[in-house]
This record gives sequence, C-alpha cells and structure tokens, in this order.
Amino acid sequence: MIGFTEAASISRRFATEDRVRWSADREFISQGAANLAAAMTGGMPCGGSFSRSSVNRMSGASTPLSGLITGLTVLAFLPFAEVLQPLPLAVLGTIVIVAVIGLMKFRPLLRIWRVSVPQAIIAWGTFLATVLLTPRLDIAVLVGVGLSVAVFLWRSLQLEIDVLASGSSLRFTPRGVLWFGTAQRLDATLLDALAAHPTATVLDIDLSRLGRIDTTGALVLRSVIDQARGAGLETTVQGVPPQSQQLTERVLRGDRDPLG
Repeated sequence: MIGFTEAASISRRFATEDRVRWSADREFISQGAANLAAAMTGGMPCGGSFSRSSVNRMSGASTPLSGLITGLTVLAFLPFAEVLQPLPLAVLGTIVIVAVIGLMKFRPLLRIWRVSVPQAIIAWGTFLATVLLTPRLDIAVLVGVGLSVAVFLWRSLQLEIDVLASGSSLRFTPRGVLWFGTAQRLDATLLDALAAHPTATVLDIDLSRLGRIDTTGALVLRSVIDQARGAGLETTVQGVPPQSQQLTERVLRGDRDPLG
C-alpha cells in the first residue's frame, strides 16, 4: 500500500509536469506484477521512491530504459560496494534532500484553507501524521484515508432544504444527497411547512439541486407526496437527477402523474 501510494504520487506529479497521461490502473498492475516476480525469485519488495525518481530525473532520464540501465549498473558495481563504505551518511542525506526538496510544495497546503476547509483538514491531517508517525507511514496513510471517509460521510449528511412560500404555493428545493441518512429530514420539513402554512394548496418539489437519490430517499419522497396529497395539496416533482431518474420513477410508478 505504501509502495503504491508513493509511486502514484511521484507518477502523478511528473506526468503533470510533462503533460502526459498517467493511468493509476496500469501503475497498480505493473507494481503488482513486479512484486509477484520479486516474491517468486526471493527478491525484496519493489516500488517507487521520491528520492531515486527525482535523482534519476535530475540526471536527465526521460524513458523507462533508465531504470534498466540503473539496475544493471548497480548489479555490476556490487563487487566493489565496499568502496562506498567510508562515504559519510551526510553525503547520502544531502543527495536525497537536494533531490526531494523541489517536490515539496507548501503553498498549496496553505492555499487550500481558502478553497475548502474539509479538504484542508484531510491534507494537513495526513501531512502531520506522516511527519509525526515516521517511519510508520502505513498508519499515516490510514489516517488520511480515515479523514477522507469521515469528510465524505459528513458531507453526505448535509441536506439543506429551501422552503419558499408564495401565496398558497409551497416550493421545496433540497440540496445535497437524498439517501437513508438524510431522507427523514424531507419528511420533517413537510410537516413543519404544513403547520406553518395551513392554507397552502400547491406543493412543488424541485430535485434539481440533488446529487443523487437512493432507494430509501425515493421511498421517503413517495411518502411525502402521499402525505401532501392526503392533506389536500396538489403535488408535483421536477428536476429529478438523471443518474437517479430510473430508480425514482420506478418507486413513484403507480402514483398519479408523480413527475407533474
């Protein structure tokens, strides 16, 4: 997981700079094949490296052939590896720092707070976890994944319903995702609106601001329509999201002209 995460980050970064296409699927397959080959031949796990890739790029490499040449060079140099033993670790550290420092971009991390606070929490949380938990980068990656899932669930639970009253007409415009985690809010909004506007005779439900509707959401929508019509309101539904239209129509089928 760590190997793929690092290689994916490097590949995406260099592909963006070179304006070429990069496929996560091909990267995943190639890394899997390489690690299977290493496992069957008793080799070490293999993957990308920020420092090696950056040094390779700084040396002028531009094709995958550079990896083969580097591997053959290292293999040929193995009998003379003791020559490098006296080399101070600081020299090796300097090579890594010089190669990687250009890949570190702090401005996007600062700018993201103005663009999206939830995304900034994910980015900064993952960054701090990586720094504080080194060398347990696997835990840091899991922290980032956990933050992403938490933000996704939090956003999915945000269903805002605008209620516009004009004369004897009511207009509902929900915004967000209508699924089993938020569907009951639509039902509660109807009851509140009927209590606040007892003289209303028309209810228009505009779903064009919704991202999607799941089965529970469609069933609650059907219940809301039935309750509204039972209360004497002429009810129509419009703007069903295209990706949810087939499901919604199937649930509402049998209702009298449910989509107006």
